[in-house]
Amino acid sequence: MVENSFKVGVGIENLFGNASRSATPLFSSPDFVEIKDPCPVFDGLMWHLFCTAVDRKSRQFVVLHLKSESLTRQWSSSVCKIQGITGSGICAPGVIYSDSKFHMYIQNEYCRPGGHIVHLASSDGNTFVAVDTILQAVLDTDHAVVYDAHPAEIRGHKYITYSASREVGKPDIYLLKSESETWNGPWEKCGTILTHEDVPHHNSRSHKNYEWGLEGSQLIQFSEGICLSGVCFLSEGVTGSRQRIFWAFASHISGPFKTAGGIFGPTGDGWQSGEVGHGAGIVVNNSLHFFYQARRAGAHSPWSIGIISVLLGGKEPSLSLPVQFVSLSGEKNSQRI
Repeated sequence: MVENSFKVGVGIENLFGNASRSATPLFSSPDFVEIKDPCPVFDGLMWHLFCTAVDRKSRQFVVLHLKSESLTRQWSSSVCKIQGITGSGICAPGVIYSDSKFHMYIQNEYCRPGGHIVHLASSDGNTFVAVDTILQAVLDTDHAVVYDAHPAEIRGHKYITYSASREVGKPDIYLLKSESETWNGPWEKCGTILTHEDVPHHNSRSHKNYEWGLEGSQLIQFSEGICLSGVCFLSEGVTGSRQRIFWAFASHISGPFKTAGGIFGPTGDGWQSGEVGHGAGIVVNNSLHFFYQARRAGAHSPWSIGIISVLLGGKEPSLSLPVQFVSLSGEKNSQRI
């Protein structure tokens, strides 16, 4: 472990505190009960957003692919064909674009032990074919349940964060590193990078009102260091009101990761007034675009997707330089972002 010398000149709560969130959900369709677990991808020309959706007719999970020429324009949608993986929890896709291919990492289970995480590839973002299993759950270990995989390239190296636990619902965040420096692996287990105890506002496993563990993680590289975003659950409140997004920072991938600033929670009295969950960010043209799921209070309220964006200063993505907030709340904007 190296000493965590990473400093954030503009606290994360200030970075997003004054920015405009989506006034309405980013996308909605009568075909789906809810849409959640957003994963943004930019291929150099088009924006892609891979999400979990619940089909209104079958009530089953599907992987939804949204596509647009600009973040301020309308999104087209299609349901991905996922080939070579079976299970009851095929959702929460983690996708990255590299060498003219989309690489997806996705679990087959998350609410039962014994699942696995699979790597799939696609040339068009619509049909994904399984390449191999990158991580297999092992019963009666701290990897009995594995899910929420998300790929990231940090300082030229390829990593995947994921959630794992001995029992359902109590995961910490773990890390894999590609031994071949390609998205095909094989993948080295690097252990935990963030635990329950590392997130002060997260409910402890011994709390009488415990709801769930750490999940929905992602790594983003900035000039000062590495940002780890994830989902935590507050100790107090009723189920359906306690999910929040947090950020932690480290100067090196080995950590230690320290939480910084406030937590990203609900706002207003509309569609995102109850709780905020699984999110993911992407830096393009020195702007950070962070997508998240939100809903009204209540465990059975449907999830929708929102976005919040900020311009970063300097030649490299930086949080410590002056920032200018970008509104993507639905205003007409002809500028391509």
